[in-house]
Amino acid sequence: VTLGALILVYRTGFREVTFLCLVIYSVYSVQHLLNPADDRLFVYACAFAAIFFLANIVGMVRRGSVNLAFDATLAFVNTLVLLAHIYTYVPEVWQSLTTAAWAVVFVAGSFIALRLTKDRRPFLIYAAVSAVCIAAATAFELDGPALTIALTIESALATFVIFTLTNNRSIAERTSFVMLGSALLAVESMAS
Repeated sequence: VTLGALILVYRTGFREVTFLCLVIYSVYSVQHLLNPADDRLFVYACAFAAIFFLANIVGMVRRGSVNLAFDATLAFVNTLVLLAHIYTYVPEVWQSLTTAAWAVVFVAGSFIALRLTKDRRPFLIYAAVSAVCIAAATAFELDGPALTIALTIESALATFVIFTLTNNRSIAERTSFVMLGSALLAVESMAS
C-alpha cells in the first residue's frame, strides 16, 4: 500500500500523501513497539525508514525546491519512528552502532541531494536528523554526568559546524538552543 501511494506521489507530485503514509505506518507500529513479538519486524522498520527517506529526498530533488516545514517534519517523524524501533528491537550492545550507521546513511543521501539540487536545505535537514541520531547513539551508550558532558560537546560541535557550513550567525545562534537539552540533564547533577 505504501509503495503504491508513493508511486502515486511520484506521478502526481502530491507529496502530502507521503506524510499521510508515514503517519499511518507510525500508528500501526505502536502496537509492535508496545508488545514486541518478532525481531524480524526491525527489518521491516528499516525498509520503511529507507523508503520514506528516499521518497523525501526524491521529492526534494524532483521538485527542485524544499518545503522546509514539510520536509523537515517528514524527516524527523521518520527518524523518531526508526529510533523507537531501534530501542525496542536491537540488542543494547548494538543500539548505538545501528543508530550511528543510520546517521551516516542520512548524511550520505542528503549529500547526494545537495549535489543534485544545489540547495543546502536538504543537506541541513538531514544533517540535523543525523545529529539527532548521534545524540541518540550517545544516549544509548552513556548515562548520568558522562551523557551530559558528551551531549554538551556534541551540541557545541553542531553549532560550530552549522556556522561553518552556512556562514550565517543567526542560524548558528538558533542551533545553539540544542544545548538546552544538556542543561536540563545537568540540573540533577547541580547539587553534587
